[in-house]
Amino acid sequence: MKNILDLGSFLILESKEDKTKRMLRSKGYDNPSEIINAVKHDFSELEHTERPAYKFLYGVCRMYVDGELQNANDISTMNSMLKIISVEPHLSEYDNNLNGLSKDEIFQRFLPIQKKETEEEINYVKRMKFTGGSDYEIVKIDSYQDASKYKSYTSWCVTKSNKNFDSYSCDGMNQFYFCLRNGFKNVKKDDKDAPLNDYGLSMISVCVDYNGMPLYITTRYNHDFDGENNENFCSPRQVSEVINMNFFEVFKPSEKGEKFNKYNIQEKLKKGVDINSLFDKVDKITNDFYLVQIDKKQSFIYKKNLLFDWDDFEFDCKKIKFIKEKNDKPVINYDGDVKLNGNKLSSLPIYFNRVSGDFICSSNQLTSLEGSPKKVVGNFICIDNKLTSLKGAPREVGGRFNCSDNKLTSLEGSPEKVGRYFDCHNNDLTSLEGAPREVGGYFACQNNKLTSLKGAPDEVGGDFDCSYNKLTSLEGAPDKVGRNFDCFRNDLTSLEGAPDKVGGYFDCHNNDLTSLEGAPREVGEDFYCQNNKLTSLEGAPREVGGNFDCHNNDLTSLEGAPDKVGGYFDCHNNDLTSLEGAPRKIEGKLIK
Repeated sequence: MKNILDLGSFLILESKEDKTKRMLRSKGYDNPSEIINAVKHDFSELEHTERPAYKFLYGVCRMYVDGELQNANDISTMNSMLKIISVEPHLSEYDNNLNGLSKDEIFQRFLPIQKKETEEEINYVKRMKFTGGSDYEIVKIDSYQDASKYKSYTSWCVTKSNKNFDSYSCDGMNQFYFCLRNGFKNVKKDDKDAPLNDYGLSMISVCVDYNGMPLYITTRYNHDFDGENNENFCSPRQVSEVINMNFFEVFKPSEKGEKFNKYNIQEKLKKGVDINSLFDKVDKITNDFYLVQIDKKQSFIYKKNLLFDWDDFEFDCKKIKFIKEKNDKPVINYDGDVKLNGNKLSSLPIYFNRVSGDFICSSNQLTSLEGSPKKVVGNFICIDNKLTSLKGAPREVGGRFNCSDNKLTSLEGSPEKVGRYFDCHNNDLTSLEGAPREVGGYFACQNNKLTSLKGAPDEVGGDFDCSYNKLTSLEGAPDKVGRNFDCFRNDLTSLEGAPDKVGGYFDCHNNDLTSLEGAPREVGEDFYCQNNKLTSLEGAPREVGGNFDCHNNDLTSLEGAPDKVGGYFDCHNNDLTSLEGAPRKIEGKLIK
Protein backbone atom coordinates (compact mmCIF):
# COMPACT_ATOMS: atom_id res chain seq x y z
CA MET A 1 0.00 0.00 0.00
CA LYS A 2 2.82 2.40 0.85
CA ASN A 3 4.39 1.96 -2.60
CA ILE A 4 1.05 2.74 -4.28
CA LEU A 5 0.65 5.90 -2.22
CA ASP A 6 4.22 6.96 -2.95
CA LEU A 7 3.59 6.41 -6.67
CA GLY A 8 0.42 8.50 -6.50
CA SER A 9 2.28 11.33 -4.76
CA PHE A 10 5.04 11.13 -7.35
CA LEU A 11 2.56 11.37 -10.23
CA ILE A 12 0.87 14.41 -8.67
CA LEU A 13 4.22 16.15 -8.26
CA GLU A 14 5.25 15.16 -11.77
CA SER A 15 2.04 16.58 -13.21
CA LYS A 16 2.67 19.91 -11.44
CA GLU A 17 6.18 20.21 -12.88
CA ASP A 18 5.09 18.96 -16.31
CA LYS A 19 2.31 21.53 -16.46
CA THR A 20 4.78 24.25 -15.49
CA LYS A 21 7.23 23.07 -18.14
CA ARG A 22 4.53 23.15 -20.82
CA MET A 23 3.61 26.69 -19.85
CA LEU A 24 7.28 27.77 -20.00
CA ARG A 25 7.76 26.14 -23.41
CA SER A 26 4.66 27.91 -24.70
CA LYS A 27 6.32 31.19 -23.69
CA GLY A 28 9.41 30.34 -25.75
CA TYR A 29 11.74 28.84 -23.11
CA ASP A 30 13.57 25.82 -24.55
CA ASN A 31 14.99 24.67 -21.20
CA PRO A 32 12.16 25.02 -18.66
CA SER A 33 14.02 22.99 -16.03
CA GLU A 34 16.57 25.82 -15.71
CA ILE A 35 13.76 28.31 -15.01
CA ILE A 36 12.13 26.00 -12.46
CA ASN A 37 15.45 25.44 -10.66
CA ALA A 38 16.13 29.18 -10.59
CA VAL A 39 12.68 29.83 -9.10
CA LYS A 40 13.14 27.12 -6.48
CA HIS A 41 16.47 28.65 -5.57
CA ASP A 42 15.13 32.19 -5.22
CA PHE A 43 11.89 31.24 -3.45
CA SER A 44 12.67 29.21 -0.35
CA GLU A 45 9.03 28.17 0.14
CA LEU A 46 9.15 26.32 -3.22
CA GLU A 47 12.42 24.49 -2.59
CA HIS A 48 10.89 21.31 -1.18
CA THR A 49 8.13 19.40 -2.97
CA GLU A 50 6.46 18.29 0.27
CA ARG A 51 5.72 21.84 1.40
CA PRO A 52 2.22 23.27 0.82
CA ALA A 53 3.60 26.31 -1.06
CA TYR A 54 4.99 23.99 -3.75
CA LYS A 55 1.44 23.96 -5.11
CA PHE A 56 2.09 27.49 -6.44
CA LEU A 57 5.22 26.69 -8.47
CA TYR A 58 3.29 27.24 -11.71
CA GLY A 59 2.01 30.70 -10.72
CA VAL A 60 5.37 31.92 -9.42
CA CYS A 61 7.19 30.66 -12.55
CA ARG A 62 4.60 32.45 -14.68
CA MET A 63 5.21 35.76 -12.88
CA TYR A 64 8.98 35.16 -12.92
CA VAL A 65 9.27 34.74 -16.71
CA ASP A 66 6.78 37.56 -17.32
CA GLY A 67 9.23 39.90 -15.61
CA GLU A 68 7.17 40.58 -12.49
CA LEU A 69 9.59 38.98 -10.03
CA GLN A 70 13.08 39.99 -11.10
CA ASN A 71 14.39 42.39 -8.46
CA ALA A 72 15.52 41.52 -4.95
CA ASN A 73 12.78 43.58 -3.33
CA ASP A 74 9.92 41.74 -5.04
CA ILE A 75 11.49 38.28 -4.65
CA SER A 76 11.87 38.88 -0.94
CA THR A 77 8.28 40.12 -0.65
CA MET A 78 6.85 37.19 -2.62
CA ASN A 79 8.68 34.74 -0.35
CA SER A 80 6.83 36.32 2.56
CA MET A 81 3.52 36.19 0.68
CA LEU A 82 3.94 32.46 -0.07
CA LYS A 83 4.27 31.70 3.63
CA ILE A 84 0.85 33.26 4.18
CA ILE A 85 -0.91 31.84 1.10
CA SER A 86 0.30 28.29 1.85
CA VAL A 87 -1.77 28.19 5.07
CA GLU A 88 -5.52 27.56 5.16
CA PRO A 89 -7.93 29.03 4.26
CA HIS A 90 -5.79 30.65 1.53
CA LEU A 91 -4.22 27.37 0.44
CA SER A 92 -7.60 26.09 -0.78
CA GLU A 93 -8.72 29.46 -2.15
CA TYR A 94 -5.93 29.67 -4.73
CA ASP A 95 -5.15 27.33 -7.61
CA ASN A 96 -1.63 26.45 -8.77
CA ASN A 97 -1.61 29.56 -10.99
CA LEU A 98 -2.47 31.76 -7.99
CA ASN A 99 -5.83 32.38 -9.71
CA GLY A 100 -3.98 34.19 -12.52
CA LEU A 101 -3.26 37.19 -10.29
CA SER A 102 -0.35 39.54 -10.95
CA LYS A 103 2.41 40.25 -8.45
CA ASP A 104 0.89 43.62 -7.57
CA GLU A 105 -2.54 42.04 -6.97
CA ILE A 106 -0.99 39.41 -4.69
CA PHE A 107 0.92 42.08 -2.76
CA GLN A 108 -2.12 44.31 -2.46
CA ARG A 109 -4.15 41.46 -0.95
CA PHE A 110 -1.57 39.98 1.40
CA LEU A 111 0.71 42.82 2.55
CA PRO A 112 -1.90 43.94 5.12
CA ILE A 113 -2.15 40.33 6.37
CA GLN A 114 1.63 40.09 6.52
CA LYS A 115 1.80 43.33 8.48
CA LYS A 116 -0.80 42.07 10.95
CA GLU A 117 0.92 38.69 11.39
CA THR A 118 4.28 40.41 11.83
CA GLU A 119 2.86 42.63 14.57
CA GLU A 120 1.29 39.60 16.28
CA GLU A 121 4.59 37.69 16.15
CA ILE A 122 6.53 40.69 17.46
CA ASN A 123 4.10 41.08 20.35
CA TYR A 124 4.20 37.35 21.13
CA VAL A 125 8.02 37.31 21.26
CA LYS A 126 7.98 40.51 23.31
CA ARG A 127 5.94 38.70 25.98
CA MET A 128 8.39 35.79 26.16
CA LYS A 129 10.67 35.63 29.23
CA PHE A 130 14.42 35.32 28.61
CA THR A 131 16.45 34.57 31.73
CA GLY A 132 19.87 33.18 32.50
CA GLY A 133 21.64 34.48 29.42
CA SER A 134 22.23 32.73 26.11
CA ASP A 135 24.61 29.98 25.02
CA TYR A 136 24.83 31.52 21.56
CA GLU A 137 27.10 34.12 20.02
CA ILE A 138 25.28 36.03 17.25
CA VAL A 139 27.56 37.00 14.35
CA LYS A 140 26.29 39.47 11.76
CA ILE A 141 27.30 38.32 8.27
CA ASP A 142 27.59 41.18 5.78
CA SER A 143 29.61 39.52 3.02
CA TYR A 144 30.88 36.27 1.60
CA GLN A 145 34.20 36.99 3.30
CA ASP A 146 32.40 37.00 6.65
CA ALA A 147 30.53 33.78 5.82
CA SER A 148 33.52 31.90 4.39
CA LYS A 149 35.25 31.87 7.79
CA TYR A 150 32.84 29.10 8.80
CA LYS A 151 32.91 26.92 5.66
CA SER A 152 34.94 24.17 7.35
CA TYR A 153 32.22 23.70 9.99
CA THR A 154 29.08 23.51 7.80
CA SER A 155 27.80 22.78 4.30
CA TRP A 156 25.81 26.05 4.01
CA CYS A 157 26.29 27.17 0.42
CA VAL A 158 26.57 30.85 1.40
CA THR A 159 29.92 29.94 2.97
CA LYS A 160 31.19 28.31 -0.24
CA SER A 161 31.05 31.03 -2.92
CA ASN A 162 30.48 34.73 -3.40
CA LYS A 163 27.85 33.98 -6.06
CA ASN A 164 25.79 31.89 -3.62
CA PHE A 165 26.01 34.53 -0.92
CA ASP A 166 24.91 37.35 -3.24
CA SER A 167 22.06 35.21 -4.55
CA TYR A 168 20.63 34.27 -1.13
CA SER A 169 21.18 37.75 0.31
CA CYS A 170 19.60 39.26 -2.83
CA ASP A 171 22.64 41.49 -3.22
CA GLY A 172 22.39 42.79 0.34
CA MET A 173 18.62 43.25 0.47
CA ASN A 174 18.42 40.37 2.98
CA GLN A 175 20.59 40.14 6.11
CA PHE A 176 22.38 36.99 7.35
CA TYR A 177 23.29 36.11 10.93
CA PHE A 178 25.11 33.02 12.20
CA CYS A 179 24.16 31.77 15.68
CA LEU A 180 27.12 29.88 17.13
CA ARG A 181 26.55 27.92 20.32
CA ASN A 182 29.42 27.74 22.80
CA GLY A 183 31.75 24.89 21.82
CA PHE A 184 30.11 24.34 18.41
CA LYS A 185 33.45 23.36 16.86
CA ASN A 186 33.69 20.25 19.04
CA VAL A 187 30.12 18.92 18.70
CA LYS A 188 30.10 15.40 17.17
CA LYS A 189 27.71 14.73 14.34
CA ASP A 190 24.94 12.32 15.35
CA ASP A 191 21.92 11.91 13.08
CA LYS A 192 19.55 10.70 15.79
CA ASP A 193 16.61 13.14 16.08
CA ALA A 194 18.09 15.24 13.24
CA PRO A 195 17.84 18.06 12.34
CA LEU A 196 16.82 19.55 15.72
CA ASN A 197 19.36 17.65 17.83
CA ASP A 198 22.51 18.78 19.62
CA TYR A 199 24.55 18.89 16.41
CA GLY A 200 21.86 20.50 14.25
CA LEU A 201 21.27 23.36 16.70
CA SER A 202 24.96 24.00 17.45
CA MET A 203 25.08 26.29 14.38
CA ILE A 204 22.04 28.16 13.08
CA SER A 205 21.90 30.44 10.05
CA VAL A 206 19.19 33.11 10.09
CA CYS A 207 18.38 35.23 7.02
CA VAL A 208 15.82 38.02 7.47
CA ASP A 209 14.06 40.13 4.86
CA TYR A 210 13.68 43.92 4.79
CA ASN A 211 10.92 43.66 7.45
CA GLY A 212 13.13 41.65 9.80
CA MET A 213 11.04 38.53 9.21
CA PRO A 214 12.79 35.18 8.60
CA LEU A 215 13.33 33.95 5.04
CA TYR A 216 15.70 31.08 5.78
CA ILE A 217 16.32 29.45 9.15
CA THR A 218 18.88 26.73 8.58
CA THR A 219 20.31 24.21 11.02
CA ARG A 220 23.83 22.86 10.76
CA TYR A 221 22.44 19.94 8.70
CA ASN A 222 21.56 22.41 5.93
CA HIS A 223 19.20 20.62 3.48
CA ASP A 224 19.67 17.16 4.99
CA PHE A 225 16.82 15.90 7.17
CA ASP A 226 14.73 18.93 6.20
CA GLY A 227 17.22 21.09 8.05
CA GLU A 228 16.22 24.35 6.38
CA ASN A 229 12.92 26.03 7.29
CA ASN A 230 11.79 22.92 9.14
CA GLU A 231 8.14 23.30 10.17
CA ASN A 232 9.18 22.93 13.83
CA PHE A 233 11.92 25.52 13.55
CA CYS A 234 10.96 28.34 11.16
CA SER A 235 9.29 31.09 13.18
CA PRO A 236 10.73 33.94 15.29
CA ARG A 237 9.18 32.51 18.46
CA GLN A 238 10.74 29.06 17.83
CA VAL A 239 14.21 30.58 17.25
CA SER A 240 13.83 32.90 20.24
CA GLU A 241 13.08 29.90 22.44
CA VAL A 242 16.24 28.07 21.34
CA ILE A 243 18.71 30.96 21.52
CA ASN A 244 17.00 32.48 24.62
CA MET A 245 16.89 35.95 23.05
CA ASN A 246 14.27 38.17 21.44
CA PHE A 247 14.43 37.41 17.70
CA PHE A 248 13.45 40.94 16.65
CA GLU A 249 15.97 42.63 18.92
CA VAL A 250 18.82 40.45 17.65
CA PHE A 251 18.13 39.96 13.93
CA LYS A 252 17.72 43.40 12.38
CA PRO A 253 17.05 43.97 8.64
CA SER A 254 19.93 45.08 6.43
CA GLU A 255 20.41 48.81 6.01
CA LYS A 256 19.98 48.38 2.26
CA GLY A 257 16.77 46.40 2.66
CA GLU A 258 15.20 49.03 4.89
CA LYS A 259 16.43 51.91 2.79
CA PHE A 260 15.36 50.70 -0.68
CA ASN A 261 12.14 48.89 0.19
CA LYS A 262 9.35 50.20 -2.03
CA TYR A 263 6.54 49.36 0.35
CA ASN A 264 8.23 50.79 3.44
CA ILE A 265 8.92 54.02 1.54
CA GLN A 266 5.33 54.35 0.33
CA GLU A 267 3.93 53.62 3.78
CA LYS A 268 6.17 56.25 5.38
CA LEU A 269 5.20 58.84 2.78
CA LYS A 270 1.51 58.13 3.34
CA LYS A 271 2.05 58.59 7.09
CA GLY A 272 3.46 62.06 6.39
CA VAL A 273 7.19 61.37 6.83
CA ASP A 274 9.26 64.16 5.23
CA ILE A 275 10.36 62.97 1.77
CA ASN A 276 13.79 64.59 2.22
CA SER A 277 14.54 62.32 5.18
CA LEU A 278 14.11 59.14 3.11
CA PHE A 279 16.48 59.79 0.21
CA ASP A 280 20.00 61.04 -0.45
CA LYS A 281 18.74 63.46 -3.09
CA VAL A 282 15.26 64.81 -3.86
CA ASP A 283 14.49 66.93 -6.94
CA LYS A 284 11.00 68.42 -7.02
CA ILE A 285 9.27 68.44 -10.42
CA THR A 286 5.76 69.31 -9.15
CA ASN A 287 4.09 69.17 -5.73
CA ASP A 288 3.27 65.47 -6.32
CA PHE A 289 6.16 64.46 -8.58
CA TYR A 290 9.80 63.98 -7.51
CA LEU A 291 13.02 62.50 -8.89
CA VAL A 292 14.70 60.72 -5.94
CA GLN A 293 18.05 59.05 -5.43
CA ILE A 294 19.72 56.64 -2.99
CA ASP A 295 23.35 55.53 -3.42
CA LYS A 296 23.41 56.76 -7.04
CA LYS A 297 20.26 54.76 -7.87
CA GLN A 298 17.25 56.72 -9.07
CA SER A 299 13.49 56.41 -9.10
CA PHE A 300 10.42 58.65 -9.25
CA ILE A 301 7.79 59.39 -6.62
CA TYR A 302 4.34 60.36 -7.89
CA LYS A 303 1.49 60.90 -5.44
CA LYS A 304 3.51 59.05 -2.78
CA ASN A 305 4.03 55.98 -4.97
CA LEU A 306 7.40 54.74 -6.20
CA LEU A 307 7.12 54.45 -10.00
CA PHE A 308 10.36 52.64 -10.91
CA ASP A 309 12.33 49.93 -9.17
CA TRP A 310 15.66 51.40 -8.18
CA ASP A 311 18.34 51.39 -10.86
CA ASP A 312 21.27 53.32 -12.30
CA PHE A 313 19.13 55.70 -14.35
CA GLU A 314 20.58 58.96 -15.61
CA PHE A 315 17.59 61.28 -15.44
CA ASP A 316 18.25 65.00 -15.02
CA CYS A 317 15.46 66.89 -13.26
CA LYS A 318 16.21 70.03 -15.29
CA LYS A 319 15.35 68.16 -18.49
CA ILE A 320 11.92 66.98 -17.29
CA LYS A 321 8.75 68.92 -18.07
CA PHE A 322 5.49 67.70 -16.54
CA ILE A 323 2.64 67.88 -19.09
CA LYS A 324 -0.40 66.27 -17.47
CA GLU A 325 -1.66 63.13 -15.73
CA LYS A 326 -2.93 60.03 -17.54
CA ASN A 327 -4.23 56.86 -15.86
CA ASP A 328 -2.76 58.00 -12.51
CA LYS A 329 0.70 58.39 -14.10
CA PRO A 330 2.60 61.54 -15.07
CA VAL A 331 3.07 62.50 -18.74
CA ILE A 332 6.39 64.23 -19.43
CA ASN A 333 8.64 65.70 -22.10
CA TYR A 334 12.33 64.89 -21.73
CA ASP A 335 15.09 67.01 -23.26
CA GLY A 336 17.78 64.37 -23.76
CA ASP A 337 18.30 60.61 -23.92
CA VAL A 338 16.08 58.20 -21.96
CA LYS A 339 17.86 54.91 -21.20
CA LEU A 340 15.67 52.25 -19.61
CA ASN A 341 17.45 49.23 -21.10
CA GLY A 342 18.07 46.16 -18.94
CA ASN A 343 15.81 47.25 -16.08
CA LYS A 344 13.47 44.20 -16.10
CA LEU A 345 10.48 46.43 -16.77
CA SER A 346 7.20 44.69 -17.60
CA SER A 347 5.57 48.05 -18.45
CA LEU A 348 6.56 51.70 -18.74
CA PRO A 349 5.56 53.37 -15.45
CA ILE A 350 5.65 56.90 -16.91
CA TYR A 351 4.01 58.28 -20.05
CA PHE A 352 6.49 60.07 -22.30
CA ASN A 353 5.17 62.66 -24.75
CA ARG A 354 8.29 63.91 -26.56
CA VAL A 355 11.94 62.91 -26.19
CA SER A 356 14.54 65.11 -27.87
CA GLY A 357 17.27 62.42 -27.82
CA ASP A 358 17.22 58.61 -27.95
CA PHE A 359 14.62 56.43 -26.22
CA ILE A 360 16.04 53.01 -25.35
CA CYS A 361 13.91 50.40 -23.57
CA SER A 362 15.59 47.22 -24.85
CA SER A 363 16.32 44.02 -22.88
CA ASN A 364 13.32 44.28 -20.57
CA GLN A 365 10.16 42.20 -20.17
CA LEU A 366 7.85 44.61 -22.01
CA THR A 367 4.69 43.19 -23.57
CA SER A 368 3.36 46.61 -24.59
CA LEU A 369 4.81 49.97 -25.68
CA GLU A 370 2.07 51.93 -23.91
CA GLY A 371 3.72 54.99 -22.41
CA SER A 372 6.27 55.40 -25.21
CA PRO A 373 6.88 58.91 -26.59
CA LYS A 374 4.67 60.16 -29.40
CA LYS A 375 7.75 61.68 -31.00
CA VAL A 376 11.42 60.75 -30.66
CA VAL A 377 13.96 63.08 -32.26
CA GLY A 378 16.75 60.49 -32.04
CA ASN A 379 16.56 56.68 -32.05
CA PHE A 380 13.86 54.41 -30.63
CA ILE A 381 15.22 51.01 -29.57
CA CYS A 382 12.96 48.34 -28.05
CA ILE A 383 14.83 45.15 -29.00
CA ASP A 384 14.82 41.97 -26.88
CA ASN A 385 11.46 42.27 -25.15
CA LYS A 386 8.23 40.24 -25.35
CA LEU A 387 6.30 42.50 -27.69
CA THR A 388 3.64 40.98 -29.93
CA SER A 389 2.43 44.36 -31.20
CA LEU A 390 3.81 47.87 -31.78
CA LYS A 391 0.68 49.53 -30.46
CA GLY A 392 1.78 52.58 -28.49
CA ALA A 393 4.99 53.11 -30.50
CA PRO A 394 5.99 56.68 -31.50
CA ARG A 395 4.26 58.17 -34.56
CA GLU A 396 7.51 59.75 -35.70
CA VAL A 397 11.16 58.77 -35.15
CA GLY A 398 13.94 61.00 -36.46
CA GLY A 399 16.67 58.37 -36.29
CA ARG A 400 16.52 54.58 -36.10
CA PHE A 401 13.60 52.39 -35.07
CA ASN A 402 14.66 48.92 -33.93
CA CYS A 403 12.08 46.39 -32.68
CA SER A 404 14.05 43.22 -33.53
CA ASP A 405 14.22 40.12 -31.32
CA ASN A 406 10.66 40.26 -30.04
CA LYS A 407 7.55 38.16 -30.76
CA LEU A 408 5.83 40.52 -33.16
CA THR A 409 3.11 39.06 -35.36
CA SER A 410 2.14 42.42 -36.86
CA LEU A 411 3.70 45.83 -37.58
CA GLU A 412 0.43 47.65 -36.91
CA GLY A 413 1.27 50.65 -34.74
CA SER A 414 4.63 51.33 -36.43
CA PRO A 415 5.73 54.95 -36.88
CA GLU A 416 4.42 56.60 -40.04
CA LYS A 417 7.88 57.96 -40.76
CA VAL A 418 11.38 56.84 -39.76
CA GLY A 419 14.31 59.14 -40.57
CA ARG A 420 17.02 56.49 -40.72
CA TYR A 421 16.54 52.71 -40.53
CA PHE A 422 13.68 50.44 -39.55
CA ASP A 423 14.67 47.02 -38.17
CA CYS A 424 12.11 44.32 -37.34
CA HIS A 425 14.21 41.18 -37.90
CA ASN A 426 13.91 38.07 -35.70
CA ASN A 427 10.19 38.18 -35.01
CA ASP A 428 7.15 36.11 -36.04
CA LEU A 429 5.92 38.35 -38.84
CA THR A 430 4.00 36.87 -41.77
CA SER A 431 3.23 40.25 -43.38
CA LEU A 432 4.64 43.80 -43.47
CA GLU A 433 1.20 45.40 -43.25
CA GLY A 434 1.46 48.43 -40.98
CA ALA A 435 5.12 49.19 -41.76
CA PRO A 436 6.22 52.84 -42.11
CA ARG A 437 5.46 54.37 -45.50
CA GLU A 438 8.74 56.25 -45.51
CA VAL A 439 12.14 54.99 -44.33
CA GLY A 440 15.22 57.17 -44.91
CA GLY A 441 17.82 54.47 -44.30
CA TYR A 442 17.68 50.69 -44.46
CA PHE A 443 14.71 48.40 -43.86
CA ALA A 444 15.52 45.03 -42.24
CA CYS A 445 12.87 42.30 -41.97
CA GLN A 446 15.00 39.15 -42.26
CA ASN A 447 14.48 36.06 -40.10
CA ASN A 448 10.72 36.22 -39.91
CA LYS A 449 7.95 34.08 -41.43
CA LEU A 450 7.05 36.41 -44.27
CA THR A 451 5.11 34.95 -47.18
CA SER A 452 4.54 38.35 -48.80
CA LEU A 453 6.17 41.79 -48.91
CA LYS A 454 2.81 43.50 -49.11
CA GLY A 455 2.90 46.55 -46.84
CA ALA A 456 6.60 47.34 -47.41
CA PRO A 457 7.54 51.02 -47.89
CA ASP A 458 7.28 52.41 -51.41
CA GLU A 459 10.83 53.69 -51.22
CA VAL A 460 13.81 52.85 -49.02
CA GLY A 461 16.83 55.15 -48.93
CA GLY A 462 19.30 52.48 -47.81
CA ASP A 463 19.32 48.65 -47.82
CA PHE A 464 16.29 46.38 -47.96
CA ASP A 465 16.85 42.95 -46.38
CA CYS A 466 14.11 40.31 -46.50
CA SER A 467 16.38 37.24 -46.44
CA TYR A 468 15.61 34.09 -44.41
CA ASN A 469 11.84 34.17 -44.85
CA LYS A 470 9.27 32.09 -46.76
CA LEU A 471 8.75 34.34 -49.77
CA THR A 472 7.81 32.83 -53.12
CA SER A 473 7.73 36.18 -54.95
CA LEU A 474 8.80 39.79 -54.39
CA GLU A 475 5.36 41.29 -54.98
CA GLY A 476 4.96 44.28 -52.68
CA ALA A 477 8.69 45.13 -52.52
CA PRO A 478 9.71 48.82 -52.59
CA ASP A 479 9.74 50.44 -56.02
CA LYS A 480 13.13 51.95 -55.32
CA VAL A 481 15.98 50.88 -53.04
CA GLY A 482 18.88 53.31 -52.56
CA ARG A 483 21.46 50.71 -51.60
CA ASN A 484 21.46 46.88 -51.38
CA PHE A 485 18.56 44.43 -51.79
CA ASP A 486 18.85 41.05 -50.01
CA CYS A 487 16.27 38.35 -50.69
CA PHE A 488 18.47 35.24 -50.44
CA ARG A 489 17.43 32.04 -48.65
CA ASN A 490 13.72 32.23 -49.31
CA ASP A 491 11.47 30.01 -51.46
CA LEU A 492 11.44 32.36 -54.44
CA THR A 493 10.28 30.93 -57.75
CA SER A 494 10.02 34.38 -59.36
CA LEU A 495 11.58 37.83 -59.06
CA GLU A 496 8.37 39.54 -60.13
CA GLY A 497 7.83 42.58 -57.93
CA ALA A 498 11.54 43.41 -57.50
CA PRO A 499 12.50 47.11 -57.60
CA ASP A 500 13.24 48.58 -61.02
CA LYS A 501 16.43 50.11 -59.67
CA VAL A 502 18.83 49.07 -56.92
CA GLY A 503 21.69 51.44 -56.08
CA GLY A 504 23.91 48.80 -54.45
CA TYR A 505 23.97 45.00 -54.92
CA PHE A 506 21.07 42.61 -55.52
CA ASP A 507 21.34 39.18 -53.85
CA CYS A 508 18.84 36.41 -54.60
CA HIS A 509 21.08 33.35 -54.11
CA ASN A 510 19.79 30.10 -52.57
CA ASN A 511 16.20 30.17 -53.79
CA ASP A 512 14.15 28.08 -56.26
CA LEU A 513 14.46 30.42 -59.26
CA THR A 514 14.36 29.00 -62.78
CA SER A 515 14.40 32.42 -64.46
CA LEU A 516 15.50 35.99 -63.72
CA GLU A 517 12.35 37.52 -65.19
CA GLY A 518 11.29 40.46 -63.02
CA ALA A 519 14.83 41.28 -61.82
CA PRO A 520 15.81 44.97 -61.47
CA ARG A 521 16.62 46.66 -64.75
CA GLU A 522 19.48 48.54 -63.15
CA VAL A 523 21.90 47.33 -60.45
CA GLY A 524 24.66 49.70 -59.31
CA GLU A 525 26.96 47.06 -57.83
CA ASP A 526 26.96 43.21 -57.70
CA PHE A 527 24.24 40.76 -58.78
CA TYR A 528 24.19 37.35 -57.03
CA CYS A 529 21.93 34.55 -58.28
CA GLN A 530 24.05 31.45 -57.57
CA ASN A 531 22.62 28.25 -56.02
CA ASN A 532 19.24 28.38 -57.73
CA LYS A 533 17.66 26.25 -60.49
CA LEU A 534 18.21 28.69 -63.34
CA THR A 535 17.93 27.31 -66.85
CA SER A 536 18.15 30.76 -68.44
CA LEU A 537 19.51 34.26 -67.68
CA GLU A 538 16.63 35.94 -69.46
CA GLY A 539 15.46 38.89 -67.41
CA ALA A 540 18.91 39.77 -66.00
CA PRO A 541 19.83 43.47 -65.79
CA ARG A 542 21.36 44.84 -68.96
CA GLU A 543 24.18 46.41 -66.99
CA VAL A 544 25.71 45.48 -63.62
CA GLY A 545 28.16 47.86 -61.95
CA GLY A 546 30.01 45.14 -60.01
CA ASN A 547 30.27 41.35 -60.14
CA PHE A 548 27.72 38.95 -61.67
CA ASP A 549 27.59 35.49 -60.07
CA CYS A 550 25.38 32.77 -61.53
CA HIS A 551 27.43 29.67 -60.63
CA ASN A 552 25.89 26.39 -59.46
CA ASN A 553 22.68 26.48 -61.50
CA ASP A 554 21.26 24.42 -64.41
CA LEU A 555 22.27 26.80 -67.20
CA THR A 556 22.86 25.39 -70.69
CA SER A 557 23.26 28.83 -72.27
CA LEU A 558 24.30 32.36 -71.25
CA GLU A 559 21.69 34.00 -73.45
CA GLY A 560 20.12 36.89 -71.55
CA ALA A 561 23.28 37.74 -69.59
CA PRO A 562 24.04 41.46 -68.99
CA ASP A 563 25.72 43.34 -71.81
CA LYS A 564 28.22 44.86 -69.40
CA VAL A 565 29.65 43.67 -66.05
CA GLY A 566 31.87 45.99 -64.01
CA GLY A 567 33.58 43.18 -62.03
CA TYR A 568 33.98 39.42 -62.48
CA PHE A 569 31.50 37.12 -64.26
CA ASP A 570 31.18 33.70 -62.56
CA CYS A 571 29.27 30.96 -64.39
CA HIS A 572 31.13 27.84 -63.27
CA ASN A 573 29.41 24.59 -62.23
CA ASN A 574 26.57 24.76 -64.78
CA ASP A 575 25.74 22.62 -67.86
CA LEU A 576 27.22 25.05 -70.39
CA THR A 577 28.55 23.78 -73.70
CA SER A 578 29.52 27.24 -74.97
CA LEU A 579 29.91 30.85 -73.83
CA GLU A 580 27.44 32.15 -76.37
CA GLY A 581 25.50 35.04 -74.88
CA ALA A 582 28.22 36.01 -72.35
CA PRO A 583 28.54 39.75 -71.58
CA ARG A 584 30.27 41.70 -74.34
CA LYS A 585 32.30 43.58 -71.76
CA ILE A 586 33.65 42.12 -68.49
CA GLU A 587 35.94 44.38 -66.42
CA GLY A 588 37.13 41.53 -64.18
CA LYS A 589 37.71 37.81 -64.64
CA LEU A 590 35.54 35.34 -66.50
CA ILE A 591 35.16 32.33 -64.19
CA LYS A 592 33.84 29.32 -66.12
